[in-house]
Amino acid sequence: VDLISTGQLLKGIPCKEIQRMSSVSFIANFSLFERSFHLLSPLQMNCLAWKYWEVLHTTNTSIPPILLSVLPVEYVDNMPSTSCKSFLVALGRVDLDLLTVYAEKREAVVKKVLQCLREGVRDEYDVDTLGRLLCHLPPDTIRAHIAAPALSAALRQFRSCPRLSQEQKDAIKSKLAQLYGSPWEWSAELTQDLGLLVTLLSREEITAIANKYPEEVW
Repeated sequence: VDLISTGQLLKGIPCKEIQRMSSVSFIANFSLFERSFHLLSPLQMNCLAWKYWEVLHTTNTSIPPILLSVLPVEYVDNMPSTSCKSFLVALGRVDLDLLTVYAEKREAVVKKVLQCLREGVRDEYDVDTLGRLLCHLPPDTIRAHIAAPALSAALRQFRSCPRLSQEQKDAIKSKLAQLYGSPWEWSAELTQDLGLLVTLLSREEITAIANKYPEEVW
């Protein structure tokens, strides 16, 4: 438990040490854990979530959303809609792939995200709230439920998504066309601003842009 006194050392604390903490010590030091969520492994986060649940005899409405997301799927499924805002904000700041290694849990989290987004992604505020969660939206949601006022900000966020599926890429490309028109008509400035999203274009489209702006773009 002495390791708790220094934030960086939390990264190396084993699960058995978390489990052995007294209730008083855990409650007193939980804020240090909370500030260090980004340093902890999925296994450590899982142990922390169960300890929190055990010590505080908590409900789905009071446990920090990040910890809720690493508990079994039914805990996320039963989260009330009143917790949606804090759930989206908290998870939008972390990499979901690093938070849990199990695809079933990630799918449950994304399902809950979609339930919370009853009106879709409406504007830049929604994009900012979702943060990295945008990288996990299903292709159909990207195509149909990102409104025009949110589109520019959403595309900027998609540029930083490291593991998009081909289906997601195809959906994002359709949104590029919706906002900016045909790639054959894009300006050199726009092409540069889009960054890595340009790689979603076909070989013919990339070649056409390269020939049109040989010095400005490449």
